[in-house]
Amino acid sequence: MNKRTLWHMLFKNKICDDCVRRIILDGSRVQSVSSVSKSLIVHKPTREEVAQRVTKLLREFHLAKEWQTIEGIGKELREQLLNYPASRMVVIEDRIVIKNIKRWSKRCLDEQTKALLQQCLALCGTVPETKNPDGISVLSIDGGGTRGILGLQILSELEKAAGKKITELFDIIVGVSTGSIIATLIGAKGMSVEETKEAYLRHCSDVFKGSTFDRVWSLGGRFASLKDNTTAWTAILKGSLGSDFCMIDSARDPKTPRVAIVSLITNTNQLIPFVFRNYEPPTYDSPYRGSAKYRFWEAIRASSAAPSYFEEFKLDGFMHQDGGILLNNPISIALQEAKQLWPHKNFHCVISIGNGKFMPEVDPKIDERRDVTLSTPYQLGAWFPWLSKHYNTIMESATETELFHHCVASLIPAGSYFRLNPYVSQPEGYALDTIDSKVFEQMKRDAELYVRRNRVKINEAAKQLNKSSMFTFSWRFLQQLAEEKSNDYIHSIPKNSPRE
Repeated sequence: MNKRTLWHMLFKNKICDDCVRRIILDGSRVQSVSSVSKSLIVHKPTREEVAQRVTKLLREFHLAKEWQTIEGIGKELREQLLNYPASRMVVIEDRIVIKNIKRWSKRCLDEQTKALLQQCLALCGTVPETKNPDGISVLSIDGGGTRGILGLQILSELEKAAGKKITELFDIIVGVSTGSIIATLIGAKGMSVEETKEAYLRHCSDVFKGSTFDRVWSLGGRFASLKDNTTAWTAILKGSLGSDFCMIDSARDPKTPRVAIVSLITNTNQLIPFVFRNYEPPTYDSPYRGSAKYRFWEAIRASSAAPSYFEEFKLDGFMHQDGGILLNNPISIALQEAKQLWPHKNFHCVISIGNGKFMPEVDPKIDERRDVTLSTPYQLGAWFPWLSKHYNTIMESATETELFHHCVASLIPAGSYFRLNPYVSQPEGYALDTIDSKVFEQMKRDAELYVRRNRVKINEAAKQLNKSSMFTFSWRFLQQLAEEKSNDYIHSIPKNSPRE
């Protein structure tokens, strides 16, 4: 049997469905079939072939009359959309199927089938109603290494002031570097802020044991320390999140906010932001490369691969590093992603959480050692002491966040945008890898001081999150009333009758 004959038989349905699924539906993870030579399993379906397969699945959806059939078709459609995201346009154009999937997800009593249908909707760019009927609520979380404890303290106060969990307040949560960890634990795993704080402190201590800079720049210690940190960090991520917890798996519950994690691709001609999503945008127009097929531990591992702390992370040929190198404040990506998902909605409340900033000097002094050059060999020795002393300053400059804040503040109405970023008491700031318990306690005191001084601002942000106009409140009340009546009817329908 040659390759052409094999694929002709596949698309003419002359091979059993199980074989078809094992050969062409597994995307990049193609598995061998005993009856087919390994040399033949090299074909990558063309766009036309993928579109044909998706079209066939949609026809089967139209004819489906039992929940078991719908579940089987849903599994195949989910795999197609994960491995070939562009095929979602075929589904989006079939509005009847989208409408039916929404209806089935409400009627279905089987949680597994309902979750599967919700994932298919997320992969097609379909989104639930915003948490607040007045518009989109966005949460952006900066990077900052172990200083993430500062941001967690602010989130804890915001949650208390609003009287709701973070997941109940925001439609989309975007994080980079350490912010990706917080976004995942709170947004995707559904952990409370206090639970996230405990896990965060525990894992920081497990990864960073001593001064990373001292280990990295000691003779012969550079690659060993990077490898040790990376190995420990990868094991922690897999252990706490699960090695098989896929991004799209978190979309099984429509109440879960959309979550995006930002990394940076470095082995291309230009540095390219990459967005790991638990959804797909509804159109081709996204300016960022991204995917929903990866697992959460892979997304965080890529987003937190800070140079000199962790090794780069290779994923499908691309080398990923810490997204904070380019976008340590991911607010711009958060706004663009939100507007793609809800293009006809305004921004109701946008909150950007920082992980600490230090008070700049009013009259900064010039460091004459900065004039040292590398033009001659003997000057190289004078350069290293300066680099050692000012290493944290270099890292802080590379991860500047306030410039993005000032830009966004000029574009969004003042009552809808809030930047919460506490000042730190140490003039030189905190190291990105500190694990000293005394330093953590000082960070908490810094955050508490910021909260006391900015209580009005935090309360205003919480009030804005809960605020809605009288018209939208009445409209949402009528919607909830209609949904309750609909649910009473749905529960009276036999489980095996999706079309009744």
